[in-house]
Order: sequence, then structure tokens, then C-alpha cells
Amino acid sequence: MVDRLKIFLSIALLCFSAYSQADSSSDFEDGEHLFRTAGGYGCSTCHGMYAQGGGNVGGNIRGKSLEDINTVLDNEPTMKLLSEVLNSHKRQLLGNYLTTLGELPLVEWIIEDKPNQKIVSIDNGQLSQLVILNKLFEPIELSISPVNPASVQIKPYETQAFQWTPEPGVIQLKFKQSVLEIHIK
Repeated sequence: MVDRLKIFLSIALLCFSAYSQADSSSDFEDGEHLFRTAGGYGCSTCHGMYAQGGGNVGGNIRGKSLEDINTVLDNEPTMKLLSEVLNSHKRQLLGNYLTTLGELPLVEWIIEDKPNQKIVSIDNGQLSQLVILNKLFEPIELSISPVNPASVQIKPYETQAFQWTPEPGVIQLKFKQSVLEIHIK
């Protein structure tokens, strides 16, 4: 009888764990969708597709908490427009989404029509995110190996993100006069 009880409890714990992980993943996806659509235009309009700022007026908000969101929605005049649209559950979803994004080290590369060179440093071995914004009026094709082994195509004013676990060394990415150098320590 004791063995059956242990087996039953083990199975119940595994099921709860799987449900909890699926629920967490679903919450992340719901938060991401809300981030892109809230109020009909989404937070991404001002804060970038991955909350990285993207040179937009709202800036980088990765890592912001529910408390941060509530403070801004209640006190910032431009954000009060969304305050009534975002109930407590939706605010919690946004908070979870932004907190999770904040755990990923960010490397942002904005490709535009003027020469620029950016040098960043990140730690090796930690899942990281490269966010590329194409601010050109033409599609581009990039080789971003070893971040992503296949070449990528990015439409005009499109943002794409790539996750990878960096290894020590230096990665230099180039497109015409735009250069990104990533030092991995």
C-alpha cells in the first residue's frame, strides 16, 4: 500500500510539474502577444519588438517588474492611455514577460544607412539574445554565424531576435558600414 501511495504521489507531482511548466510557457506567450497588441498598437510600438528599445521613444524596458508597470501606468501621462485596458491579470502577464526577457543578456544591433560600429561584452555559457533591427528601406541578408548557422533575411524596418549560448571569443558581424563586435568572456 505504501509503495502504491508513493507511486501515485510521484505521478501526481510529475503531472503538476508538467502542467506548471506548460502554464508558465503559455503565460510567456500570452505576455508576448499582449506586449505586441495591447491597446490596439502594443507596447512594442514605443519599446521595440523585444522590449529592447530599438531607438524608439519608450526605450528598453526588459527586466521591468509588475510594480514598475503599475507605477508607470498610473503616473506617466502617455501610459495612462493603456491603464484602463490592462487589468491586473494582463499587467501580471506583462510583468512576467518583461522579467523573463530581462534574464536574457541582450545584444542589440541596429542597421541603418549611416556608418556605425558597436562593441559589446557578454559572458559565455549563458543563454543570450541578439536583436537585429533593419532601419533600411531595403531587405537585407546577413550571415550571423555562430549565433545562427543559416543566413537570415530581414525586411525593411523589421526586427528579429536570435537566442544562442555564446562561447569565449569574439564575433564580428558586418553589413556594409554597420559593424557589431561581440566580446565573449
